[in-house]
Amino acid sequence: MLVRDIYGGDYALLGLPGDAIASSFGLAARSPDNPRCLADILKSLLIAVSNNIGQLACLYAKQHNLTRILFGGFFIRGHGLTMELITFAVNFWSAGAHRALFLRHEGYLGAIGAFIKAANDSDESKTVWSENYVAGSRDAVGKFRIRCRENSLTLIDDGQLGPPSPAHLNTNFESPSHRNFDLPEIPESELNGLSIGVDEDGGSGKAEKKTRMRHSLSLRRIPMDSSYLELDRVLGHSLEPLPLLEHPTRYTPDTWDLTQDEEARTYWLACLERGVERHRIKAEESQYETMPDASERSHQFADRYIGYLHELGKNPSSSGVLTVRSLLSAQQHFLREFGFGDPFCIQKKLENHSALQEFPSFLKQLSQLSWADRQMLLVRALLGGNVFDWGAEETVKFFREARTDKFGVPDMEVTLSKIPPRPWLVDDYDKWIEAIRPDKQAYRCVLIFCDNSGPDVILGVLPFALEFISRGSNVILAANSAPAINDVTFEELEILLRLIAAHEPSVARALDTKHLLVTENGQIGPCLDLRLTASTLVQLIKREQVDLIVIEGMGRAVHTNLYARFRVDSLKVAVIKNAWLARRLGGELYGVLFKFERGSENQLSAETRENTPTLNQGPGTIFTDQAVDTI
Repeated sequence: MLVRDIYGGDYALLGLPGDAIASSFGLAARSPDNPRCLADILKSLLIAVSNNIGQLACLYAKQHNLTRILFGGFFIRGHGLTMELITFAVNFWSAGAHRALFLRHEGYLGAIGAFIKAANDSDESKTVWSENYVAGSRDAVGKFRIRCRENSLTLIDDGQLGPPSPAHLNTNFESPSHRNFDLPEIPESELNGLSIGVDEDGGSGKAEKKTRMRHSLSLRRIPMDSSYLELDRVLGHSLEPLPLLEHPTRYTPDTWDLTQDEEARTYWLACLERGVERHRIKAEESQYETMPDASERSHQFADRYIGYLHELGKNPSSSGVLTVRSLLSAQQHFLREFGFGDPFCIQKKLENHSALQEFPSFLKQLSQLSWADRQMLLVRALLGGNVFDWGAEETVKFFREARTDKFGVPDMEVTLSKIPPRPWLVDDYDKWIEAIRPDKQAYRCVLIFCDNSGPDVILGVLPFALEFISRGSNVILAANSAPAINDVTFEELEILLRLIAAHEPSVARALDTKHLLVTENGQIGPCLDLRLTASTLVQLIKREQVDLIVIEGMGRAVHTNLYARFRVDSLKVAVIKNAWLARRLGGELYGVLFKFERGSENQLSAETRENTPTLNQGPGTIFTDQAVDTI
């Protein structure tokens, strides 16, 4: 049966009957003598079915006001053509309003659900599971690794199940691109919160022998990346989305998708490979005096990470969506895998000592300035401190040539000289000053996502926070839950603040009165994914009623969250310490991002800030001469 074109058409002008449709022309192009191909018939049928599935899915989605459609089942599983056809159909029938999504590990869905349900049947707080894309990459397929976590069990000599013991891995690779290696026992102290077991005496003071778990398996590549899956259970804290996101369901942390951007992908893969040796040296230095095999393991890390980068160059999608965040997370993953929990610990210690030495003179300098001049210096210090980033290639070159103090750390004045004059690459400084003028109501609570240790947090973030506290605001400093490059962790930050508070009354008072709070942000990498923030931070945000978010640093404010929008006001501050990235953003090396945006909830309430007195006591009230003399 032939059906006339439902859209009509002036076929008569062409001398054609009204029932002449595209299929008629297709038949006319063939010779009647050619035999019908069964495969072509079946393919045409499956294409029709796929298009029909896409149309029906769009109708149901529209009926229920949904925009994302997940497809699963044996008909779809792993069939690239089917997924492509359904995606096209959904896009066509919805006019681009709906998205077709497919599960990477659809075949494991039932097993994963059953496993997680059983694992979560306990009295523990909310548990978060996340896919380990690095372990699930093509390069890692077939590699069996034992991860001794808090919920792991090991076998003791009498055959009974006991508490976990430190992991001892012995993994041999058949692939010629990998070296054989034998990881030593990794002390818990080296893993910085990744909860990998207990001491041999179980913490009881009595040595108790346990049978070590040793496994030796071969790497065998298989064609389907989705045939291997590893889940990580997040221990020590539960994670939740940041409640202040304007559109939580639309939020994507990453600024660029390197899977689609070939130029950016080529650059970042090469850039990170050039930085491997720098990280290897720092990793070796961090354990050189305490672990005799530090050098060997550092080279194993370098080989493993370089191999992973090469694999991504050939197969960009082998570890999910490829972004700068995922590449940096993989770097930290491999460092921890080879026993380097905090590779930059020595560098951070030196920079902390240096910044603490400069702190008194910097406070005195601030106390002598007018309000307007002090705001500019506070912002410049925030930017100058952000230059202390050991993850940036150009910065490391600059540090090697810069004038340093007795700790081998560049002077703050030297880094401040790198900050260009206004106007900056993104310059909302005037809008910012207008929002915080003394005659306007102060913010209720400011949330600051901290970046680097040393001068960044001590000379940049802390004075910036104290300025808000002097006006009656509360401040939450959110730092990493675990080390990453030279980023400060919340535990390190707590120690630093207590050291400073012993000599600086304003800091001691802010801590004692809970006007200055420190918490973990839930991150273990140098970027910021606001879909997974620590529940303790979420609780503080709700309790303190945060109405300003400050995100500092390239990893947190440029590689991620550059376009993130919030329900409250936000300030994103970073120095672009990568020449290629600066050019791509339309600027130059050390260009400044100073981006202030009104939140969707604060748009209407901004007028209420006019002509409202604050607790500001005038210039220098938080930076007293007594405090400067005491430190």
